[in-house]
Amino acid sequence: MTDEEFDWVTERMWETALFAVNRKIASGKVKEEEKERLYRAREQLCHMLRLIKEENNQIKLLPEKLKLSKIPRHNVQLFLQFKDEFRWQDVNFREIEFDEQDIMRSAQVLPE
Repeated sequence: MTDEEFDWVTERMWETALFAVNRKIASGKVKEEEKERLYRAREQLCHMLRLIKEENNQIKLLPEKLKLSKIPRHNVQLFLQFKDEFRWQDVNFREIEFDEQDIMRSAQVLPE
């Protein structure tokens, strides 16, 4: 695999991880001990995917700008299966409990 191909695959996993994190936050089923980790994960993923905007010398996160049409449903399933293996800059998914059924239900709107 070339560096360019590796970077492309990595970015697809970041998108998939952000989809799962966004869904977890939207579900309202966030345990108190998960909150900080979950919001830190969203922040880091937004930075890595360049889903940010600078306003008045402050950085605004834009997780809603994630292009769902780019995320295959199968990638969500792969992320949920192997989430404990993914770690990027201060993001550790082992400490976040994802409701796989809820996330996969939400993933039905994603392309095959």
